[in-house]
Amino acid sequence: MRFLFVTGDEHLPDNEGGARRTAHYLCLGLQAKGHVVQMLAATLPGDEETRRGPGRYRITRSGSRDSTLGYPVVRRTKPWNAIPDVIAEFGPSVAIVQTGSRFEMAWSCVEAGTPTIIYLNDVEMNELFRRNAGPRYFKLNHPLIRYVANSNFTAERYRGLFGIELLVIPPLVPPEIYQTPSRRECAVFVNPAEIKGLDVALRLARARPDIPFEFVLSWGIKGAEIATLRDKVRSLPNVALRERTEDMRDVYAGARVLLVPSRWDEAWGRVVSEAHVSGIPALASRRGGLPESVGPGGILVDPDAGPAHWLAALSRLWDDTENYDRLVRSAIEHSERPEMQPESILRRFEAVAREIARDIPDQAHETRPALDRIGLSVVVATHNRPDGLDRLLRSLRPQIAFHPARELIVVNDGTHDEAYAQVIDRHRDFVRYIALTRNIGPSHARNVGAAAAKNKILVFTDDDCAAPPYWLDWLCALTLQHPDAEVIGGTTRPLAPARQTLFSSFLAHAGFYPRPHLIDGRANTLVTANLAVRRIAFVEVGGFDETLMTGEDHNLTYKLWRRRSVIHCDQNWFVDHDMTSTVRRHFRRYFEYGIGIHRCALLERQGWNNAYMPEGRQGPRYWLWRWRRHIRGARALFAHSTLNRRTQRLFRWLSIATWLAMDLGYLRAARAYAKAESPRSAWRKRLFR
Repeated sequence: MRFLFVTGDEHLPDNEGGARRTAHYLCLGLQAKGHVVQMLAATLPGDEETRRGPGRYRITRSGSRDSTLGYPVVRRTKPWNAIPDVIAEFGPSVAIVQTGSRFEMAWSCVEAGTPTIIYLNDVEMNELFRRNAGPRYFKLNHPLIRYVANSNFTAERYRGLFGIELLVIPPLVPPEIYQTPSRRECAVFVNPAEIKGLDVALRLARARPDIPFEFVLSWGIKGAEIATLRDKVRSLPNVALRERTEDMRDVYAGARVLLVPSRWDEAWGRVVSEAHVSGIPALASRRGGLPESVGPGGILVDPDAGPAHWLAALSRLWDDTENYDRLVRSAIEHSERPEMQPESILRRFEAVAREIARDIPDQAHETRPALDRIGLSVVVATHNRPDGLDRLLRSLRPQIAFHPARELIVVNDGTHDEAYAQVIDRHRDFVRYIALTRNIGPSHARNVGAAAAKNKILVFTDDDCAAPPYWLDWLCALTLQHPDAEVIGGTTRPLAPARQTLFSSFLAHAGFYPRPHLIDGRANTLVTANLAVRRIAFVEVGGFDETLMTGEDHNLTYKLWRRRSVIHCDQNWFVDHDMTSTVRRHFRRYFEYGIGIHRCALLERQGWNNAYMPEGRQGPRYWLWRWRRHIRGARALFAHSTLNRRTQRLFRWLSIATWLAMDLGYLRAARAYAKAESPRSAWRKRLFR
């Protein structure tokens, strides 16, 4: 068979990492079994002509072709655009898409008539499509597409989100490449980045000066980060920084323990499997796919556990000889299990390839997946943001324009002008546009859009957001996974502005962007920037309260809760939120939030949790307690930040000032309400009626 491996990222030696190493050994293994293999990858960024050293290869603007790795590698500046030409030239039996914009590139392979295996080796959903890509219609359950995951964790994540079936094949780790006798004299930490748990490793090194630590730099750490890292370890004489190496046996030859205290969802943890073949146990986070890769060959610690738990686990590994010897044997046995053997992994890839290749004659018999049949009406209220609306519509086009069961309704809240007209003209083929004659408020605009919607599920977002390419597919998968849910709430994530400023960095670091708020496990506020509601529930509660200019999302959540609607909140379903703001606009917004919260409390007539907002009138002692709480919260907010101390101090005070602005808005509204309800005010109303 002829295998074409496709990646939207750079391949070896330009870019290291577990996924690249796995692809490299798959190519060599399949080629050794008599198959013809070729790799399509990206070149290094930059327009200048780049030359690698003697015996390497040369990259020009148009790309290159080389065989320095033992198999042909075609490198292009935009590999996703080169797929049709490469397929026409190479004629693959099967394409295997690994990293980069997998879904987009897989669909290009299918359009060229090539059966495709999508190898999912991480859970970074923002890499499924290329950001700002043109309209693409991707069918998840196409007969020419198969899905392979590198762990049960990865498979469960994608199965739950998209309703697809996946075959689990772990990464290929050839024992002969990594196996080495170990002197067992130091604790090794590979890729010492913040998301990999650098703070945990530094605390362990500080607490155990008797243990030598070796931090091995990797592809993810560059220039300024390396300088910052050197500053952090300068005061720790037992920590040595080691440059990255292509032969990891040099690293594992001195390792007694492998540290993997990751703070993100590792899909597998390839370094663990590499260390296990030499009998090196791992001390790792109980997160993502690490429990599968570590197995009995190490100790797992909850990622949120305190320093004492990590230190105790390290002591059990380092000081308890009997326990350590047992873990060494378990690590070797875990690496020798049948499903981890290279021959077994290659056979399983061959079986999937042969199975999908046999389905080529049946590709005309295509059924429409269940995700495409779910009717969605996306409602967007816009006000004085034509550029933001244009960005949102561009992100939604591939998700709506090619799906007949989906529609998009934009309601302009009294600010229609020439700029808006130009935006709508560019997207008129899939947008229904309603321009209100005067500004009434976002609640009224959303209610107008909901009344004009045709489908049973209403989806709300805002004109200062941008949707990831899989946003609506993710929602459809959630509705299938939770058929009883009448409300599905998501969150937002920071969208960096074109020009990063100190204030936009503060907003992102401090979390001042719309996010759902939970109290005692109950959804207290679901954000309208990312919210889906079944029409029947929305109508029965009367939609948004049009007397509210802010706080309408909390009020709607409360009314749906009182109706006993089933609410599901998924923190992994998100839209990107624009972080562009001025200091004045930011504080004014939070002042108005405080006013809106007071108005919501009056409408709902329900006691509030004092940790969120006060119940009834409160004296100075309460507010003093509350503002002290703000100060403690600001300290905790940046406790694990990598920012320098001066910036942290500034961000802490800006956070406190933001919370104070919201409290002042609440006090202003409470005072105005008390004044309006006083007997003197009532007498004036009767006198001048």
